[in-house]
Amino acid sequence: MKTRTIFEPSDFEACGQMIVRNSSTPDSDDISFRCSVSYKIGWIINADRGNSICMISLTDGMITNVGTVEKLCDRLNNDHFGFRPLTVSEMDEMAQYLGNRFY
Repeated sequence: MKTRTIFEPSDFEACGQMIVRNSSTPDSDDISFRCSVSYKIGWIINADRGNSICMISLTDGMITNVGTVEKLCDRLNNDHFGFRPLTVSEMDEMAQYLGNRFY
């Protein structure tokens, strides 16, 4: 049975959550791919236009400005594969795989 996470604005009141696209299944051993579809939810501070919510790639730090928390939920919920919370064990594997990026 497949389950799909439906996100609501209240899920992101404090931000800092880590999510992964469902195209990387929880039982996948492809850590490199999981890294490429994982994000941290954050804020962009803009005094002139107000703050906006963003998705930050855990692989390279690319920031995607989403706008509002409602737009974030629409984006996550309407994605073909959907998204889900990243588990602690997945985060541990990714941290070991990525390292600190200083070679």
